[in-house]
Amino acid sequence: MPSIAKLLKPKLVALNIKAAEKSAAISSLCELISQNNKCDAEILFNTIMNRESLQSTAVGHGIALPHARCDVDDFIVAAAVSEKGMDFNSVDKLPVNIVFLIISPKNETSSYLQTLSQIAALLSNEKIRSELVSAKTPEEFIEIVKKNERR
Repeated sequence: MPSIAKLLKPKLVALNIKAAEKSAAISSLCELISQNNKCDAEILFNTIMNRESLQSTAVGHGIALPHARCDVDDFIVAAAVSEKGMDFNSVDKLPVNIVFLIISPKNETSSYLQTLSQIAALLSNEKIRSELVSAKTPEEFIEIVKKNERR
């Protein structure tokens, strides 16, 4: 299982995203992934929104971890930051500031869960969340992840 920092690419990190709510944020990230990988944005969006319809992936503390297993060859992780926050139907009713969207191959069940767990552990620290929201460039965002993730 590769590190989260290795999975993140600067082209897949959207800082100051303008989306005000969940579907717009997920749509933006699906478009980014589509432009930089061989994935269909609409299929990706529909797959993730179907998963969201079961239960919101906004886990509280300003974090959302939308995820899905798709027809891809390898893991794809994209991230978005909204300083203002967006409505994600969060369990704690607070706006979401950090979104990590995770796409995994359909046959990668244990690595898929490990990736989710790694990101959740990283974001459990308020100081790290604050640093990520304040990142000025995608490269700085990735460096913060690299410096703080558990190996």
